[in-house]
Amino acid sequence: MRISRTKILPGLIVMWVLAFVVYYGMPPLEDMLMQGEHWLFDYLTWQNGAVDNWGYRILWAIGDLSEGTVHKALFASVGVVLGGWIAHVLWKKGSSKMGCPVCANTGLFPWIVLSAFVGLFVSSALYAGNLSVGWVPTFLPGCTIPPALVLMYGKGPKVAISAGVLCGIIQFPLGNWGTNMATALGLPGIAGDAVVGMCVAGILIMLIFPLLPWIAPLEKERRAALEAQAAAAAAAKPASSDEPAPLPPTVSDKPFWLVRRSLADFTEIYFYGNEIAGVCLIAGMLLSWVLNPAHTGYGGPYFTSAILAAQFMGSSLAIFLYFGCWQKYGFYNTFTASLAQGAMVLTFGTDLKVLLIGAVLNAVIVPFCAFKASSLVPKRFHSVVGGTCGMGIGIGIVGLIMKGILAVL
Repeated sequence: MRISRTKILPGLIVMWVLAFVVYYGMPPLEDMLMQGEHWLFDYLTWQNGAVDNWGYRILWAIGDLSEGTVHKALFASVGVVLGGWIAHVLWKKGSSKMGCPVCANTGLFPWIVLSAFVGLFVSSALYAGNLSVGWVPTFLPGCTIPPALVLMYGKGPKVAISAGVLCGIIQFPLGNWGTNMATALGLPGIAGDAVVGMCVAGILIMLIFPLLPWIAPLEKERRAALEAQAAAAAAAKPASSDEPAPLPPTVSDKPFWLVRRSLADFTEIYFYGNEIAGVCLIAGMLLSWVLNPAHTGYGGPYFTSAILAAQFMGSSLAIFLYFGCWQKYGFYNTFTASLAQGAMVLTFGTDLKVLLIGAVLNAVIVPFCAFKASSLVPKRFHSVVGGTCGMGIGIGIVGLIMKGILAVL
């Protein structure tokens, strides 16, 4: 059953109205909050303190979890885990209030969280001293590759801890090099993070991981399961029917499904993919902003509101445009538009034209590149390595186009 995207148009309108409310409503409040007493440290104090102070370094590692959504804030990280846990509990109870099934309906949420935080603490312990020269991507082991390894090899401390440690050691050096290369080319740094720190490092990690003696038996089981699935798919004969295929369980024809999906997209980088976690992430970020506007948005004035508004625009537009793909596949890489929007604001500033032009370009280009690249990945690797590579390439393309457009405006 194919549904016209006009069905979800009301959700798109809601998200864009909300984006403009955020963009124009938060800056005046930020001016007021900056004049009052601050109950949370500012971003520069946080970053500089993490260089040689272990208290700040631990807090930096916790905040790095929300760095994956371009919303680095202490309570944003707390919020997304809390929201994910609520969704996980509701999933275990079979509650209809759980929203989109957290962690792709696998029940692996606790182990995914463990792998991410092990990776973040290892990364910060080894590499946070590099913050003395400015921002560096210590956040990389908190998203994409550790949860992908848990999804590939299953639950248990040996999988989660091994994934976190290996990613914590390997991802930063490659990601930092990629960031520097992208920045030298005048592109958003996240393009280099994605292509090198997530894709290249991910491939390397996925080659090393099954060689670990305690993981090797799990690799044999995984390969046997993949072979069994392939054999079952080959033997299966499609049933002939004139009835239209039902919608995938991840997609709804209700008008405001787009709103829920947009909020869930905020957490897809962690493999949570749940709107409760998305709401709690945003609520935690806003709490941090209220406690000190200089804590969020990397300490830049009005960056918090611009990033959030841009992401509301880009993610919702991508879901609207690729609604047919959502119906066909049950999932599409629309969450990449949200990350790309944050990168554009950080690179080109908070002007409304950056948000609007970026929303259109990122919604059209980045999800398509991510999906196509993910479809080319061999089964021995998780598709996330292709998706992140495509995302990085797409962000690089959009960055070049944005530079050209802004140069003539």
